[in-house]
Amino acid sequence: MNKYLELLGDAHLLHIARKRIWFKRSLLFYIVVMLFCLGSWYFGNGTNAYFWPKWPAFSLAIFLFMFFMEAYVFTKYFSIIKEYQTLKHQSL
Repeated sequence: MNKYLELLGDAHLLHIARKRIWFKRSLLFYIVVMLFCLGSWYFGNGTNAYFWPKWPAFSLAIFLFMFFMEAYVFTKYFSIIKEYQTLKHQSL
């Protein structure tokens, strides 16, 4: 049973690593898209025009925040190994 937990732990760590890489890629995508939006706003209409890039910035920031929470915060709360150990401790 201990060997199973080691394999499960490795799979869980791999899953967390994938989520964190996904977040870093999403952050890079956010930066590139926002630079494009800001550049097109600045060079297209000038600084006296309506600041429309705030809308894509806000909407993409919501998704980026959700990816961050899933990759770095919720991994502790939804751990399979931690839940298994809690159930095992309760059954004793």
